[in-house]
Amino acid sequence: MDSQDEELTKGISIDYKRTIQMRKSRANLFLVFTIFLSNVLSSADLSTAWFDLNIQFQQLSYQQGLIGLPYYMCQDRFGYIWFGCSHGACRYDGYEFKLYAARPDSAHVRGKKNQGICEDLQGNIWIAERETGIFKLDRQSGKFTNYLHDPNDSTTLSTNDIGGFFLDSHGYLWIAAIKKIYTTYVVYLDCMDTRTGLVKR
Repeated sequence: MDSQDEELTKGISIDYKRTIQMRKSRANLFLVFTIFLSNVLSSADLSTAWFDLNIQFQQLSYQQGLIGLPYYMCQDRFGYIWFGCSHGACRYDGYEFKLYAARPDSAHVRGKKNQGICEDLQGNIWIAERETGIFKLDRQSGKFTNYLHDPNDSTTLSTNDIGGFFLDSHGYLWIAAIKKIYTTYVVYLDCMDTRTGLVKR
């Protein structure tokens, strides 16, 4: 078997493992939802409370002002809904959308491959992206700060390719930074202090 065949075999193996992991994740999510639903149904009076909720859904799209394709969403402390979209960050106040995107004089959210959005303890909005690092939207100024990997600074991201993040109750962002080495993906766990922007690898 030559080197090209070996790389192809490794690629197929990685794709197969990724497919299996995705199926397991979906199965686990379905199991959690089933347990939750069964608990709700078992504790509810089906003859009155459950079917009298009168839940209604409203579809939001470009016709209501949503710009770009939404990937992730979160709700901030003021009740606004934030969408991480293909054009940046969209804020919805229940009536209309406001887009926070490119500005010629500052770093901007490109929105190419949005990987997450959340609000920190100071009220700033954080956005993760593939290939372009992490962005912080300052709520007061409306401007973005772009956090990137610097090979000469160990307090920066391990890579600019971000797979996702999680904000804990202490204001630290736990970041999955991805680096491709030949046909293998290596994931680094970074911890960023949202107050200073410094990273501990």
